[in-house]
Amino acid sequence: MSMLVSLLGPIAYVEATTTRTVPERTIRTGREAGRTFVTAEPTHVAAILRTEGDALISVTTSFDVAATTRPHLEIYGTDGTLVLPDPNFHDGPVRYRRRGSSASQEVDQVMTTTSPIGRGMGILDLADAIRRGAPECASGRRAHHVVEIIEAIRFAEKSGHPAELALLREERRASLP
Repeated sequence: MSMLVSLLGPIAYVEATTTRTVPERTIRTGREAGRTFVTAEPTHVAAILRTEGDALISVTTSFDVAATTRPHLEIYGTDGTLVLPDPNFHDGPVRYRRRGSSASQEVDQVMTTTSPIGRGMGILDLADAIRRGAPECASGRRAHHVVEIIEAIRFAEKSGHPAELALLREERRASLP
């Protein structure tokens, strides 16, 4: 969600549905590997998000899909498609294919590290921004908005109604003492 907000801007509207396709799960790694449990949480989420700029985003997240070869993020525009690598590790090529072209091309990237750092990159971005006196990408404001989006997905799923984030913010403020 954070990468989507970074690339496409704030989210204004959400529709969502979820399911628990496989409610009994097995822990695969760590000290409790092999232990099974039943989850009460959705294991498959399908959502439609609309940005404040009216871009539509289709989001599918799932614990129930095995061995997919789909890219983690694809951005479809009027002039082409941008294919992005795993946002958890920030490694891999960025590819672009123009409308009417028969092949994708890799986009040149400026790498600041020789190995993927994974989810710890946010703290490195913060430290670098402080050192340079620049705004950080992983800001508290963005993190708060990402949590709002996740809450809006849950609201839409549970209520069966779309969620407009501005209205949810107003309802939350009105309920505060």
